[in-house]
Amino acid sequence: MREDGADLPWDVVVDRCREALPLVSFIDVDEPAFAAVQPDMNRTIAEACTRTGQPVPSGRGAVARCVYESLAMKFRRRFQQLAGFTGRRIQVIRVVGGGTQNAALCQWTADATGIPVVAGPVESTVAGNLVMQLKGTGQVSSLAEGRRIVAASSQTRDYQPRDRDAWDEAYERYCRRYP
Repeated sequence: MREDGADLPWDVVVDRCREALPLVSFIDVDEPAFAAVQPDMNRTIAEACTRTGQPVPSGRGAVARCVYESLAMKFRRRFQQLAGFTGRRIQVIRVVGGGTQNAALCQWTADATGIPVVAGPVESTVAGNLVMQLKGTGQVSSLAEGRRIVAASSQTRDYQPRDRDAWDEAYERYCRRYP
């Protein structure tokens, strides 16, 4: 993310988003405007908030928080839809790859959905590739065995849902704006 023409490291962006006011404005992350690279994504987000009668996020932290919380709200909607289709409720959300390094997004996903999140491993693509090579050479007998090896040799972090009342109220606002 850029600020005043300079790139900001993602850990700085995540730190700043934690400092912004929570649950203020949301975007529909599935809108076509957010699917394509925009020359000024901040303006695109501001336009979406203005169009839906919400405060416009000001500063990199508030913009990032708007995006991350909006992703968490969309996850909640999609998991509810999935439960409706299947008749089964998801018991745990597993985040793998680079997203595991965004502790704010992982926590807010747990908060928004009410479902615990397990984040890790960060190098899931490498681990999956290795398991398939080991299976192909007969060094592991099954995918289940490979998964056990990856789980035993990887670090994970657990996030438990919290602040449920605030997130439930915010989700109602989200659903009114994005039915």
